[in-house]
Amino acid sequence: MKWLLQHWPVFDKVPEVFILVPALLGLKGNLEMTLASRLSTQANLGNLDTARSQWHMSVGNLSLVQVVNYNTQIIVIVIMKVQ
Repeated sequence: MKWLLQHWPVFDKVPEVFILVPALLGLKGNLEMTLASRLSTQANLGNLDTARSQWHMSVGNLSLVQVVNYNTQIIVIVIMKVQ
């Protein structure tokens, strides 16, 4: 992955950003596993028995993941602007 990113202008200007890449990739994995955990918990509780409840749980949980992802991107952008 490093060979793909190493020539982006941000990495040339601020080489320390390479340290953030594995952490952000790990965060993405954590978000996906949290989503899977939340949905499987709801399935085991029987809250996903109807199509309507499946829709509501899926939309709610995916929205939550997107909000966390968006907030993380904003934080990274702010950090990049400060440096």
